[in-house]
Amino acid sequence: MDIFNDGFFHLGGDEVNPSCWGTDTNNLYENWMKYFVNKLNNVNKIPIIWSGDIVIDSNIGQDTIDIYIQTWDSPTYKEKALQNGYKIIDSNANHLYLDCGTGSWLYPMSNSWCDPYHNWGDIYNYSITDGINTNLIKNIIGGEVCIWGESADDA
Repeated sequence: MDIFNDGFFHLGGDEVNPSCWGTDTNNLYENWMKYFVNKLNNVNKIPIIWSGDIVIDSNIGQDTIDIYIQTWDSPTYKEKALQNGYKIIDSNANHLYLDCGTGSWLYPMSNSWCDPYHNWGDIYNYSITDGINTNLIKNIIGGEVCIWGESADDA
């Protein structure tokens, strides 16, 4: 951890596939995340975790330490995560993904899952606080625009 001199560590953690975890997916996931969240807290790092069904509903220590959820899905998920005590970094795929609308890297000549293309006007005009209860806005840390390396070329 000494090589990372900032105060954050992104654990990933989204797109949990219950068929890989068995019948006790939620409990196993919560225990797994609690372990890493506590390890990071012990070395003064704030954990960041991607949003998803299991993450947002989990209690992994967000009531006692800062845990950031990076939301990429709907505003409903963002508000639910805020209500459950998480801090938020908003990366809504409908507005803040630069690789949307450029086709699928997995299936050439087909659309991507997040079409259409998001131009700078769409990104600029997106508000990370729209539709969020005013009492919860203080826990929205900010937003981050994303692009996935497998969908970007050398240009």
